[in-house]
Amino acid sequence: MKILMIMPEYPFPVLSGEKRRIAAFLHELSRNHQITVVALGDPKFSEFYSNHDDLWIKEIIPHKFKKFTPAVKAFCTSKTYLEVKVTDELFRKTINNLLRTNDFDIIWINFLNLFASIFDEIKIINSYPNKRRPLLLLDQHSLNKSMWESFLTNSKSLVQKFYFSRELRKNIELEKRYLRYFDTIMSVSDEEKRITENYVSAPERVIVVPNGVDVDYFRPAPKITLNTSPKLVFAGRLDALPNEDGILWFLKDIFPRILKEFSNTQFLVAGSNPTRLICRKASDRIRIFSNPSDLRIFYSQADIFVIPLRSGAGTKLKTLEAMAMALPIVSTDIGVEGLNVVADDHLYIANDPGYFADRVMSLLAEPEKAKTMGQRARSLVEKYYTWRDIAKSIEAKIISSNISKENAIRHSLP
Repeated sequence: MKILMIMPEYPFPVLSGEKRRIAAFLHELSRNHQITVVALGDPKFSEFYSNHDDLWIKEIIPHKFKKFTPAVKAFCTSKTYLEVKVTDELFRKTINNLLRTNDFDIIWINFLNLFASIFDEIKIINSYPNKRRPLLLLDQHSLNKSMWESFLTNSKSLVQKFYFSRELRKNIELEKRYLRYFDTIMSVSDEEKRITENYVSAPERVIVVPNGVDVDYFRPAPKITLNTSPKLVFAGRLDALPNEDGILWFLKDIFPRILKEFSNTQFLVAGSNPTRLICRKASDRIRIFSNPSDLRIFYSQADIFVIPLRSGAGTKLKTLEAMAMALPIVSTDIGVEGLNVVADDHLYIANDPGYFADRVMSLLAEPEKAKTMGQRARSLVEKYYTWRDIAKSIEAKIISSNISKENAIRHSLP
């Protein structure tokens, strides 16, 4: 099949969970299909754009990703923050030209906000003869409504609460307005699938496609440093609001309790673009590593991987990566959302700061128990969450079900 895959940002270098999902599907699907990529690209990563030339065709549009300006523009209009952030005239013209000059089988959109920003360009498929009309597919990644609800719940600032509540309302309207146009919608969990089904006339068009992990790349490894002190590790995109909030909450309410019992413990935080608030916390016991080339270096140092997230939506790639490396994990409910894990078997789940600290300390005190828990987590990932098996499942569902090109429900785009 010929697939046009549209994404808000080219996924290489892979610096976030969202990029990992996109990159994994690109690699797996390009084995059997011809893929054309259209993406915005941050000029500072242009050295990565020449990679993978033999795997897919690509059109990368230089774009400066700003935070403050889109936030102000979104506040002053009916458009969502993410919709404004990815709006780019050359990006839109490129999509329009590709749709006019190519016969694609699938238009694969990453994120509903992106679809809203290019809606006028996608409408060109209304002019196609029915037999040529491509399947319109959305990879939802996470449900916007759930994400903004979690931000609102955990915000303490009145200004933030006002902004988040407004974004929540706009994103709910976005889902009501646009989800109905897709022939296929990929949700990352059963829970998000059930919510999404409320917005479409044919629930069978919503399928569960979970996040996954490359189990050959992320695999158990011997510790690369002498275990002179216990090491707790968190890894992820450090300028993402849920990650920043979770790290600061851990440092304020959880880590001090652990230090009372295990005074030589270190907390290693590794990821892209750490914020000023995070960088200010650096000390002998709290070490911040900015933009590492390989997160496995930090996973392999961990005695315990901690996921103290209080907001966010969708399943977390960092959780699957830590499980694939057979690490013992302590996480909040948010950190394991959408994963078929069993608490106290594959990992510990704790939402209360005191209980979170207790679970970490129990694993530090019983290293054999921690090792066994990590091994069970690795086995679960091997069975259910490998990217190759997930990609095969997508192909099977699209080709064999009622959402195939011949039988898809066709909705005219106004």
